[in-house]
Amino acid sequence: LGTGPFKFVEHASGSHWIGERFADYFEKGKPYLDGFRAIFITNAAASQLVDRMVRLGLVDRMADPIDRRIKRLALTPEGHALAEKLVDIRRKWMETFTNSLTSRQREAISDALQVLTDAAQNVET
Repeated sequence: LGTGPFKFVEHASGSHWIGERFADYFEKGKPYLDGFRAIFITNAAASQLVDRMVRLGLVDRMADPIDRRIKRLALTPEGHALAEKLVDIRRKWMETFTNSLTSRQREAISDALQVLTDAAQNVET
């Protein structure tokens, strides 16, 4: 947020932040995401989620070599495989969805998205 790759959209105290892609970001082609939603959870909840992912073999937890208070997390090969599977499921759903539309509906959506893109580019940031 700020001068980075995303623009501020919304903040709900204790709940979430929402950011959207900053079209004029200095590194062309970045960010890769159109936006994000950062949710807030308690430290205890985060720790429990990590513990569960470690037990499931999706994440490895490692000590930081410089600061023993820090734990580093990394996806395991199983975690990477699951992430790839979920991305593939989403891609297939999108294909099924778009294939269910008529050519006229796809054209109308394309036109509407172009209007939104043009309007967004004209909004002063």
